[in-house]
Amino acid sequence: MASYVWQQMDDAKPEVAAEKAIQPDRLLPGEARDTRLLEDAEHWLAVYTELVQGKQSMVAATRQTIDAMSRNDARREVESTDMVVLARELDRFRRGMDFWKARIYELQG
Repeated sequence: MASYVWQQMDDAKPEVAAEKAIQPDRLLPGEARDTRLLEDAEHWLAVYTELVQGKQSMVAATRQTIDAMSRNDARREVESTDMVVLARELDRFRRGMDFWKARIYELQG
């Protein structure tokens, strides 16, 4: 499994990956928001919850890195690129998580 993931990463062009990362309405592969199955909705909520937690960790680590940088130019670069992308991704994942919470509530009747 891990080698498959790395193969996919090797095949991806950085500019394509960056564009995908910030697309606000992009769904994950296999995600079907019109599902009528509670189990599917619960699965996707768990996926988005994990993504939010992971991205929050990345934001915190990047913030620590920025705080430790001694050069203002270096800090500005990371804040204006990496932090912007991370924030956009985190926002998308939070919206996905909120969607699936609401979908579960709807499916439970």
